[in-house]
Amino acid sequence: IIVINRKLDAKFPISNIFCDEKRGIQEAVEYLADCGHKMIGFLEGYESSASNIRRKQGFENEMMREGLELKREWVFKGDFSVESGYRIGDDIAKLTERPTAIICASDAMAVGLMRRLIEMKIRIPDDISIIGFDNGTLSNYSTPSLSSIERPIETMAKSASELLINTINGIVREKQIIQFPTNFYPKESVKKLK
Repeated sequence: IIVINRKLDAKFPISNIFCDEKRGIQEAVEYLADCGHKMIGFLEGYESSASNIRRKQGFENEMMREGLELKREWVFKGDFSVESGYRIGDDIAKLTERPTAIICASDAMAVGLMRRLIEMKIRIPDDISIIGFDNGTLSNYSTPSLSSIERPIETMAKSASELLINTINGIVREKQIIQFPTNFYPKESVKKLK
């Protein structure tokens, strides 16, 4: 068995191919801090999702490392969908003190959030900077273009295919744990404050 985008600890041999989602979020927080953002929020996906847990841990760890305040009212619960990002836009608009930047656990949520904020005359990135996760098609076609953390899904899929063939042919006999790095792509959705 070969599992992509999950790290499963099992007693029987399951090979795991995944990316360092935690580090990807940490790089995004670091980038925002370097741009002068001190008030950073996080829009998470399904709370029980392993990917969401790693991404949220990355956010919390890097906020502490950067010495930035982690405000619980700036951590929003979504479900990785465009619709949940859109709904959260209403919650953000109602805040008396808003974060200057929000990292979203998926591009879909980020695009939904951007759409709703823009409808309410909250400018991206002038009023709030937004970062997504996936760096897929949505990030390039959103307006403004969405800064995003890339998950190398094609490379992971190719690696899984090769590993499966090599396992079937008896070339690989032990379970494999393969982790790929993420890449952060800053685009138009982040404003430099300094």
